Amino acid sequence: LVWMIPLLQILWVNTHILFFIGGFLVFVFWVDAWLGKRDKETVRNFFILGLLVAAACFINPAGIKGALVPLTIFKEYGYRLAENQTVFFMHKRFGHDPKYIYFEAMAVLSIVGLIFFCWRKKWRTNIAEIVLLLFFIVFGLKTVRSMATFAFAFVPLMSLFCYEAIGFFSREVRRKAGFGLLLVSLMLVGHGVVSAKSFFSPCRHLGQFVLMNGGAEENQNFAYLLNHPQVYTGLVPGINGSAEFFKRLNIQGPMFNNYDIGGYLIFHLFPKVKVFVDNRPEVYSVPFFKDVYVPMQENNDVWHKIDAQYGFNVIYFYRHDLTPWGQNFMVSRVEDPEWAPVYVDLFTIIFLKRNQQNKSIIDAFELPRSMFSVSR
Repeated sequence: LVWMIPLLQILWVNTHILFFIGGFLVFVFWVDAWLGKRDKETVRNFFILGLLVAAACFINPAGIKGALVPLTIFKEYGYRLAENQTVFFMHKRFGHDPKYIYFEAMAVLSIVGLIFFCWRKKWRTNIAEIVLLLFFIVFGLKTVRSMATFAFAFVPLMSLFCYEAIGFFSREVRRKAGFGLLLVSLMLVGHGVVSAKSFFSPCRHLGQFVLMNGGAEENQNFAYLLNHPQVYTGLVPGINGSAEFFKRLNIQGPMFNNYDIGGYLIFHLFPKVKVFVDNRPEVYSVPFFKDVYVPMQENNDVWHKIDAQYGFNVIYFYRHDLTPWGQNFMVSRVEDPEWAPVYVDLFTIIFLKRNQQNKSIIDAFELPRSMFSVSR
């Protein structure tokens, strides 16, 4: 099965930016086999496998440029991406979210386990375990998008470390310890099923979608999810409402939208209506974000200047934009007599410019400004 890896690498290079990890893994095991003095056939096979994986990286629409994207994808952007921030950065700003604490605790536990493992074993024969764990710890700390990747390494490697650790104890102690860990694990799973407020409960993360599906507050439990699979499968209920509204009324551009909703709008509206920006920061220049996109949301004078340049007819905005300029912009537009809010749901808000072209839509769908409030 190991020779299936190059085929998997072709899929990986065409689907996600972290495809370079595939080649890195093969390289680590090749070094492990070489320095660990494995048989020559094993070393040779890993070397050939590495060449095939490297070649697979070039099988993408962009060829060499696509294969080298990992070297440039994390360059400086004019827009700060949450998924590219460090764990410490996110923990400081979202301390109420326990996943960052869990990750930090798991990282410390991994280091302790690794030190013990190296003490028990000769490091030269366990290069792969050492390098992989350290790599995924550092990678996870550096970008929160890689926290889940760390978990894939944490589970087997910590199992290995624990196996070495319990070797100190008698068979009876190991049996009882294993039973105890199993019991604790089942209790955590059980608590997640029973308590909707548990961090491990699917109900906690899907509560908003339960309400959108017509459920009540008391329906946020595991039994409700079992009977309503549409809550956690397929599209979020109502997610396409704004796009359907936009297309049904044949609303015309030019359109201003925020970063977060760009991909959604390309899917639904391109090529009839083109986006102002989308969530691929690598294809936009730093000056665009710093000198145009952000200032036009922070400062009304800049907004009017850019609006005059592009002649925006519609504003299509993702409401959960947590940037200070995005929140400021929404408040300003609600208070702006030149723009009429005509659609709002849990995700989006649509404004139309008050002109003759939009008059009939505004007359039929304008939302009263009294329904909007600013929460801090």
